[in-house]
Amino acid sequence: MRLISSIFLAVLLLACAEPDRGDIERIEIRESGWSSTDIEIDRSGAGQYHRSEPFPDGSGGSFSISHEEFSQLVRRLDRYRRQAVPVTDESIEAFIHGSCSPADTENFVYDAGALWIRWVGPGFDEHYLADFECDPDRYGERNADLGDILQSLPITGRD
Repeated sequence: MRLISSIFLAVLLLACAEPDRGDIERIEIRESGWSSTDIEIDRSGAGQYHRSEPFPDGSGGSFSISHEEFSQLVRRLDRYRRQAVPVTDESIEAFIHGSCSPADTENFVYDAGALWIRWVGPGFDEHYLADFECDPDRYGERNADLGDILQSLPITGRD
């Protein structure tokens, strides 16, 4: 009886566990605001970026991070990936035309920008948008965390 109970419990725990979401092959990040920065990092740690400034052509470069640093980036972004949705025409449209939530909030700032994150791997293509203009008091911790994550990347020429 104990064996049957143990097997049942193990099956139940496995069924309730979060499904494996696959190995991430690439992470893309876009920081937008007065200017924008596009960043792409693959699982080997090879990264590249492009800034919209100085105008008109911008500037860019490449960088590399270790396998452990890439794994750490994946772990730090995981809480946002859990809120990500598949990349579809509908989800892109929703991001473009989204409004501040909750709808009755009066705490909206202008020109604070946003951070868009995309995770790509075998069988998945997911994205998440953090609008820094929407209720910055309510989302202040999230915004600061995402800013810290972005600043941790070895991109040269930052202000």
